[in-house]
Amino acid sequence: MIVVDDYFYDIAEFLDKNYAIELYSNKFNEMVSDLLWNKRDKFVEDLGLGFDKDNSFGLVLQMLLYFFDEIGYYINFKDLISRYKGSDYYLYFYVDAKNDDILSFKHKFMLKKENFEGMQVIDKWLFRRWSMQEVELPDGIKTIGEWAFYGCKYLTTINIPSSVDYMEKGIFFHCTDLQNVNIPEGITDIPEALFYGCWSLERFEVPNNITSLERDAFRLCHNLKDVKLPNRLEDLNSDCFSGCQNLRDITLPASIRNIAAGCFSGTNITELKYEGTKEQLSKVKISAFWNYNSTITKIKCSDGVIDLDD
Repeated sequence: MIVVDDYFYDIAEFLDKNYAIELYSNKFNEMVSDLLWNKRDKFVEDLGLGFDKDNSFGLVLQMLLYFFDEIGYYINFKDLISRYKGSDYYLYFYVDAKNDDILSFKHKFMLKKENFEGMQVIDKWLFRRWSMQEVELPDGIKTIGEWAFYGCKYLTTINIPSSVDYMEKGIFFHCTDLQNVNIPEGITDIPEALFYGCWSLERFEVPNNITSLERDAFRLCHNLKDVKLPNRLEDLNSDCFSGCQNLRDITLPASIRNIAAGCFSGTNITELKYEGTKEQLSKVKISAFWNYNSTITKIKCSDGVIDLDD
């Protein structure tokens, strides 16, 4: 066990011994030692009392990111990933193999563009349960892998650059503080479970390039109140708004071609608005269970109202 005290040397020695990461330089150590000396109480409060070799590598990285940000240095994830990918160490970016409930780094820090310089892919699970509050992704990122920011409960804001043209499922699963996020133009569907459990998301304008909301896309977004759907949207897949209990109003564009089971289950919508005519609606593929466990009693079309109780 390396006990955290006033100096950075113990941490550097720990990383060198257990992960073969060398951080020694006189200038760097002087700067960080001074930082810890001046912020010792906050440091101990934020991080707990120490680390051992079974702790998550991601925990140590988060701690170092905080230091680097304070003194103007940056950890480049591309370099770290290329060094450890394919080895056991790569697992430590996102999970402790022995204990999935390991102590997280409590300080709410920010990941900046410099941390991602040269990267094109953010691998699956990479930042699972990290503690950052904001993320700046640079142009050049092409792909964000599945569950990449899973359980980042302090994350409030992330900017996804226009260079991203592929997003996998569950990227922001249970990011419970997420409020500000965008979808770039190169994406044509909201992936499965993308915002599942994002409780703090209150408003979302689905961009015009989106043609499909995949399964569970906004499921359990409890505080989602205002959603604007684009006029190119064709598919509402199963449970895409299920459990959005504060959603009371939504308008479907005339472009809709498919409404799957449970889309509005657990919402508080009573009258569903549809921009097309009754005849157009009759041609939409609608699941027999589309209205399961919902409060919808009417569909208001452009040429009249359909009463579902009749």
